Amino acid sequence: LVATLREALSAEKRITAGSLLRRLAEEGIDVADTDNWYGVIPLSSNGLIVPPDELVSVSPSGGESFTECGLKWFLERNGGTDGDSTAQVLGSAIHAFAALMETDSSLSEEALVELLKSSWNLIDPNTGWVRAAQLNRALQMIRKFVKFHQISPNSIVGVEVEFSVVVGRARIKGTVDRLEVTAEGALYVIDFKTGKTTPAISDAAENQQMQAYQLAIIEGGFAKCHPSTNSAGAELVYLGTTSKEATKRTQPPIDAEAIRERVIAIAEGMGGNSFFATINKRCDQCQVRSSCPLQSDGQRVIG
Repeated sequence: LVATLREALSAEKRITAGSLLRRLAEEGIDVADTDNWYGVIPLSSNGLIVPPDELVSVSPSGGESFTECGLKWFLERNGGTDGDSTAQVLGSAIHAFAALMETDSSLSEEALVELLKSSWNLIDPNTGWVRAAQLNRALQMIRKFVKFHQISPNSIVGVEVEFSVVVGRARIKGTVDRLEVTAEGALYVIDFKTGKTTPAISDAAENQQMQAYQLAIIEGGFAKCHPSTNSAGAELVYLGTTSKEATKRTQPPIDAEAIRERVIAIAEGMGGNSFFATINKRCDQCQVRSSCPLQSDGQRVIG
């Protein structure tokens, strides 16, 4: 009835419809109360998310997410995602085990494998063949990592290295999986990925997360590990693919000034008061599409 009366508000009998809706609301029918209608109540605030005189926190991966879709970034950053999946927990575990071998040169591949097996109950809650398949995949990733680790041409100066640098209003803060130094004394970032797919070579060359890591090198963010502010580039190492060995995607040294300008622009956007939805290649996997006005799933939240 309320829906029919609301539709009639734009028709000839709008006065009658309005009177009936008011009477229903007075009788306690909440859905008839205009204060409860989507789009009727004014915005509670249109202020900036971050005051203009404060720094904006920009994570290396967050910058890329914001560029791809501002609304998705905002909703996920404010609780719009589920808890960690088994795949995410597995990814964190692989990173942790890789760090163990990098910090303890006496640790063998066999010891690392046994340690992973003995810890599996904490990583994967599944049972049966699903559990066995996940464990087998994890073991393959560990073995790929070991092979990659053994043939690395550079010297390792740090693993799981935290950094924080300020560029304009942006405070870029994060952790790199592995930091190496080349024979020429330049720093080189390695980032391990445990997903099943790899990006195109051209996409890797423009990966914003890795570009942020390189900018952190140039801005002196790793001074506690090494004094160099020269970046030799970066490398994405994919351990979760079906290939026998780790798949590598390299990124050349960046144009630091161009990346600075982009990071500053991203920070201004992140600290603003409007976040726009953008159709992109990850829409099908988006966890917040039910709140997106561009998707049929989310159109019900606007009125």
